[in-house]
Amino acid sequence: MRLLLSIPMALLGSLVGSALRSALKIADARLDAGGESPAAEVDMNINGSALAALGGGLMGLLFGTRTAFWSGVALGAAGIDRFDLRLLRLAGVDVDAMIARARTMAERAQGGAEDASQPAEFTVETPASEPA
Repeated sequence: MRLLLSIPMALLGSLVGSALRSALKIADARLDAGGESPAAEVDMNINGSALAALGGGLMGLLFGTRTAFWSGVALGAAGIDRFDLRLLRLAGVDVDAMIARARTMAERAQGGAEDASQPAEFTVETPASEPA
């Protein structure tokens, strides 16, 4: 039961840690811009990490749910999501194509009502569609 609570708490903690890392990056860019010059444009990127969830879940199993959350915060703030990308690439997942598709979908969503007339493109592959 403790493990079932620890993994989601560690994942939530990694989201919080990633948000803190992005907020500090934005604050640093604004401070570097100076008082009179316009602030530099910085993207806010918040990621949940599977590795942080597993590591924090293990810590939560050993030391409690609060430890799982704070372990997730520390791992998320440290940037453990970069290791998730490396593991996905090692597994053969085309991460760059996934990121490009997510960006185009986000740009389409920002377009709002202008692009609402165009339906979103989704491909669904089923085992029945494979040649026998």
